[in-house]
Amino acid sequence: MRFITFIILLFFSFNLFSQEQLGLRTDNYSGIHGVLMNPSHNVTSLFSWDVNLFGGGFFGATNYGYVEDSNISRFARNFENFTLRRDIESPSDVGPNTLIGDFYSDDKAKYLTMFANGMGPSFMVKLRNGHSFGLFLNGRTAFSTHSIPASLNYNVFFDTPFFEFIDVENFKASAMVWGELGLNYSARFDTYDGYIGAGINLKFINAFEAGYMHSKRTTPSAEIPGDTLLFQSPHLNYGVTNSNLEGDDPSPSSNGFGVGIDLGFTYVYEGDEDHYKWKIGASLLDLGQIELSRNAEVHNIETDTLVVFPKTSFEGVTNRDRINLLSQIGLGDPDASLQSSSFRIGLPGALSIQGDYMIAPNVYVHGVLVQRIPMGTNSLLRNNLLAVAPRFEHRWFGASMPFVLLNYQKLAMGTSLRLAFLTIGSDDIGSIIRKGNLDSTDFYIALKINPFNLGLNLGGGGRRGGKNVKCYEF
Repeated sequence: MRFITFIILLFFSFNLFSQEQLGLRTDNYSGIHGVLMNPSHNVTSLFSWDVNLFGGGFFGATNYGYVEDSNISRFARNFENFTLRRDIESPSDVGPNTLIGDFYSDDKAKYLTMFANGMGPSFMVKLRNGHSFGLFLNGRTAFSTHSIPASLNYNVFFDTPFFEFIDVENFKASAMVWGELGLNYSARFDTYDGYIGAGINLKFINAFEAGYMHSKRTTPSAEIPGDTLLFQSPHLNYGVTNSNLEGDDPSPSSNGFGVGIDLGFTYVYEGDEDHYKWKIGASLLDLGQIELSRNAEVHNIETDTLVVFPKTSFEGVTNRDRINLLSQIGLGDPDASLQSSSFRIGLPGALSIQGDYMIAPNVYVHGVLVQRIPMGTNSLLRNNLLAVAPRFEHRWFGASMPFVLLNYQKLAMGTSLRLAFLTIGSDDIGSIIRKGNLDSTDFYIALKINPFNLGLNLGGGGRRGGKNVKCYEF
């Protein structure tokens, strides 16, 4: 339990993807990055073409625990000096470089989400006739659970006396590492006072590693002396790819394929402005499931008896042996739990609604809602997000300051800066620049090239983009 807690407080801070990257998605100079929030985004793009050289970032958040008086920089320098608040016996145990971890004590279900992404060479082209085409290459990693029971709060677990059972409600968690080749298409249709855009991303997915765990019913659980746990009538279903269970140097192995789809719609009201007065959009993101059918195994442990689980049995054994031990302990046979050689993982699906309003030339305010939609029982779960982001945008410079409500619980402020072809930003800048209770963090960066002179208006890349003159009838 201590090891799991340390992972919760440590691992979310490294190699993780900023899930929404608002500073890269909302700008009219976003280019290929904008289609990842709404596939029809390029109908208002001010570029005739855009090429991403590289991009990526990290994101992690949890409401399970936190690191006191810390930020990412201090955490990275001193994570080897981590200790728990409850283990400190005297002030002398705390040095200037000590990281102190503690836990939230409310009775809400806890979440832990981690996302990593790297975008490789990608591009978009916008034609004069209102059609836009794009291609993107992404590598993505995700881990998510939004249902850690309140009974598994660290303090609740360790303050419960020996032999006293507590009810652990059902919960689930999923993880996957995958790459995707995406094709984007969008089209523009003129209306009386503006235009409509519709777009689609078709993503061909190659899954490398994946796993899920699902405790399917409430399980009375207790601890007894001897570092041993008791579980009354557990029902645990889990799947894992086994191509990298052994060895210290994991290597990519293609274990599954699938297709994902994003759909997007945008309505633009131009009014008397040079570009537009306001626009609204809606999109469905990451629709689909991935079939893991190579090097995959599904296990099911269901029993109506009391299971005695000595944690010391898992010390000094391989990951392969740990899987067999679960079956041996739960069912009395190391091979009895194996059910299948394939399983499915759902993509982190979501519904997103966006709105953008021009306050003054080059000054906008953007609003976005992201509501997760589970793609099946073992789905990766996106974070719910509500954000308002005022921004200034110009061909050679842009800046935004999003205010983000994460999972309708945590409020954070972000910032992003775009200078010519380079964009850097964070949707949680506080975790980087100030010290506090560190329980989330976020950072992203992208380097691109695009037209040097928008005045040429190649393919509709400038403002107005070839807007039709309207004739009025009397």
